[in-house]
Amino acid sequence: MSELDSKRKENILNTIKDNQVIITCTDKISLENTEENTVYKIENGKKNKG
Repeated sequence: MSELDSKRKENILNTIKDNQVIITCTDKISLENTEENTVYKIENGKKNKG
């Protein structure tokens, strides 16, 4: 999502907000304007929240 401007990111997040979605990316994305979200970091094959 790093290649998208803030308006396009917001549109995508608003479109998927009522669904369970997995987004994979190499950079942490800002989810500050979303109501509910859970971010997991996978590192060395282990899942950590945040």
